[in-house]
Amino acid sequence: MNKFTILLGDFYHPAPNLQASLEKLYLNNSQIQLNFVNIEAINESLLNQTDLLIIGRENRINPKDKILQYWMDEQKANDITQFVQNGGSMLVCHSGLSSYEQNDQYIQLVKGYFKFHPKVQQIVNYHNNNQDHDSFSFLDEHYFVSVDEQNTEIFLTSTSVDGESIAGWRHTYGKGKVCCITPAHHKEALLHHDMLKLLEHCTNWCLE
Repeated sequence: MNKFTILLGDFYHPAPNLQASLEKLYLNNSQIQLNFVNIEAINESLLNQTDLLIIGRENRINPKDKILQYWMDEQKANDITQFVQNGGSMLVCHSGLSSYEQNDQYIQLVKGYFKFHPKVQQIVNYHNNNQDHDSFSFLDEHYFVSVDEQNTEIFLTSTSVDGESIAGWRHTYGKGKVCCITPAHHKEALLHHDMLKLLEHCTNWCLE
C-alpha cells in the first residue's frame, strides 16, 4: 500500500477543492491511503511513514495582514528535503509554489516558484511536451513561474492571451522524486477529466 500525506488549503485555495480531486481518483483504491494533515503535522516522524507528500497550499498563513507569517520554517524545509533525499516523492500543486521564495532550501528542492498571475482569468491551454498525456484547456488562473530549466525536465507548458509559461516539471533529488504542476485553481477545473488524468499521471511518475 502507498501512503499519501497531503497538505492542502490556504486563504485563496480552499482545501476541499483539491481534496475532491484526489478522493475522486483514490478514495476507493485499496492500494492508496490518503492522509490529509495540517501544517503542524509535517515533521520527520510523519514523513518517515509516507510514500508521497502532496503540497497544495501557499506558504503565507495570513496573506491579508501587514506582517506576514509563513508555515514553512527551516526545520520543516529540512525535514521535507531529507524525506525526498532518502527516497520519498513529492508532488507540488498550484499554490504549493506560491510565497516560498524566501525559503532557499525549498526552492532548491522544487526548482521553481510562482511569480504572478493576471487578475482576470482566461482560458489557459496546457500543452504536453512528451506525449505521455493529452493537452487540454479550461478557465484558470494562468500561473507564471520561474523554473531552473537546466536542472529539471519540462513536461507541460501553458499559453493564454496573457502569454506563455512553464506549467509542469519533474526531476530526481537524491534518491527521491519531485514533480510540480501549476494548474488548477477552481473546483470545476480541478475536477475536469483532463486535470484528473494529469494528477494521476504525476502521482504514478512519483511512485514508479
